[in-house]
Amino acid sequence: MDKMRVLPLAILFLVVSTGAFGCNQEWTSYNGSCYKFETKALDIRMARKYCQVLKGDLAFINLNATTLIGFDSANKYWVTEDSIRLTNMDAPPPFQCPYLYQQNWVLLDSKCYRAVDQQSNFTVSLAACHDEQGQLAILDDEEKEKNAQAVIIGKDNIYLIGADRENGTFKWFNGKPFNPSCPVCTLLTSNGSCLGIKSSSRHPTMFQWENVECSAINSFLCEREVISVDVSTSSMTTSPPTTPPPTTPISLPPLLCPIGYNWKAFKDTNYCFWETTYESERLNWYQARQFCQAYGGDLATYRDSQEEDIGLGGAKGHYKGLWFGLRRGDDDIFRWVDGTELNYTNWDYDEPNLRSKSKYCASHASGNAKWELDYCGVRRWFICKAPKVRNPTLPDTSFPKTQCNFSSSPFYRHRWYLYKNHCYLIHDEPKYSWDLALNFCRDNEAHLVSIHSFNETDFILFASNIVSSSDYWTGLASKGLGSSFTWSDGTPLDFWYWFNDSGPNQTESMNTCVSFDPLRGFWKTAHCNKLQGVICKRGINATYDFPTQEPVVVLPGNCERGWYPQGNKCYKVFGKKWTQRLSWTSAQKACENESATLASIHNDDQQNFLTDLMLEIDDDAWIGLENLHRGSLFQWVDNSALDYANWDVNEPSLANDVTLSFLHWHTFSTSSNRLCSQIFSGRRWRIVLYVKL
Repeated sequence: MDKMRVLPLAILFLVVSTGAFGCNQEWTSYNGSCYKFETKALDIRMARKYCQVLKGDLAFINLNATTLIGFDSANKYWVTEDSIRLTNMDAPPPFQCPYLYQQNWVLLDSKCYRAVDQQSNFTVSLAACHDEQGQLAILDDEEKEKNAQAVIIGKDNIYLIGADRENGTFKWFNGKPFNPSCPVCTLLTSNGSCLGIKSSSRHPTMFQWENVECSAINSFLCEREVISVDVSTSSMTTSPPTTPPPTTPISLPPLLCPIGYNWKAFKDTNYCFWETTYESERLNWYQARQFCQAYGGDLATYRDSQEEDIGLGGAKGHYKGLWFGLRRGDDDIFRWVDGTELNYTNWDYDEPNLRSKSKYCASHASGNAKWELDYCGVRRWFICKAPKVRNPTLPDTSFPKTQCNFSSSPFYRHRWYLYKNHCYLIHDEPKYSWDLALNFCRDNEAHLVSIHSFNETDFILFASNIVSSSDYWTGLASKGLGSSFTWSDGTPLDFWYWFNDSGPNQTESMNTCVSFDPLRGFWKTAHCNKLQGVICKRGINATYDFPTQEPVVVLPGNCERGWYPQGNKCYKVFGKKWTQRLSWTSAQKACENESATLASIHNDDQQNFLTDLMLEIDDDAWIGLENLHRGSLFQWVDNSALDYANWDVNEPSLANDVTLSFLHWHTFSTSSNRLCSQIFSGRRWRIVLYVKL
């Protein structure tokens, strides 16, 4: 037989058996030793190294042993004396296989270890180990390193351990410096402040140290002390183990749901659920996951409809839209956050919508229990799922905002919040038009916000007022007929997030401005004179010297026949004949057919020019000032700033529509539910139009 052939292997774990302890999980006890069968295909040298990582060695098995422990005679194993010479048979390593602890704990030397594959950040990992009366594993000598390797061998994970960065170097929680037995196995190339040990199924006997961000999601390795038990010990012998003397039973606290709020236990498992509606703040999907992990759990996952009903709990019948633990990957495959297989779904009609480029997180729809995809940055309530624990404590689930620290900008100084290298001011009241919002930000040495990523969108959603009565102005606008959208701070338009992925609703008007939805984060076009909140943005150490308004430069060119130039625009009066006279709405449509709009007036020069045009018609004429729904806000139909007014005595009267006389503006009643404006001479209507040269 070729002794270097790749064969399955069996491992003999030589132990001291006291009778009070049994073998670890997945090991078989026989005659004072623990055996483990592996079907990995390895040559004899790798097989032995694999066994030694597990603190054992290849087994020597006689016929009786193969019969008693269920040895599979259909396979060949590296066990015979001519294939491997066993070492240290007379002095096996001091090891005891416990049965007193919960499953998945492994006793090695004087410590118990548990590899937790559930993905958590550093803070949650600390709490989870503490809940098990332990701590993150401290591997401050070679023997403890080997213990950790024996626990995580063959797994494809990074396991957080009990060390962190102090003054640029790593130290163990007990104060000892990080001094690994294999320095070349260390990959500390990032600025992460936490430490992990990495294993691989492809190279099961190789391990690597890695530093990671403490906020990153990883597996973790816990350790705890051995519970002292009064048992008698004996030397290893081939005779059956003796019965241990009576011991005092160990009393453990009961397993309970996390404390606080309305957690509900699921009777068929050791899990608890919490539907957080009205009991927590609304969070985006990622924050909601961190919130649940602080309780030792995660966003809820469902094996079936029964578990889903338990998770929904009191929300059933009045859904507000709830996050749970399902996410679409970049490969369009859906995965539960706990890594379990997706065998149950409850999608709503026309879901999941894989056409969307922004919707990746699953939620319960607002109107029913069905599932739908949404943008992960939306702030919602959510459903947590956590295992029962002993001695539960109330964790810190706050998400503090970091204030900017700068000496300038005396107004609203304490309302600026930091994201990366910029500061943001989110201003609700008073509300402003787009142009006034731009001036407000400049007065605070900032720009109207420009947005360049989904991550930045998530931050603004987190920092904004979710119950705001209006949207917020951004610095994105299209100024001028046929112009494109640009950011007011001059940064490139390299990212967009329009409502329903449909793009801007840009009309034929002269100006279009863009607002930010504080609940969902998408962009919407709006009339530039609409009063809304403001989001300002400035660099941490930036200084701004904003230019003053430059005078209007007259553009070259001429007006078409019948049109009169004034500044950079051309004007024409329509409706000289009675049959040509129209209502305000029809007049605006007629202007649009001419690639123009009803006129807006911004200074005395324009007012006087239009007054001169009306001398030849001696009648009323519509202009482009309106007020929708009889409110208190007037606006120009071309979306230009309302920066000039010339109302007559006792005007504007909000009971009527708006007209304009030779010298003053008047209200006037029309059949539409709008307040419209007109140049007024006391009798009929006239229409004034202009286009840009």
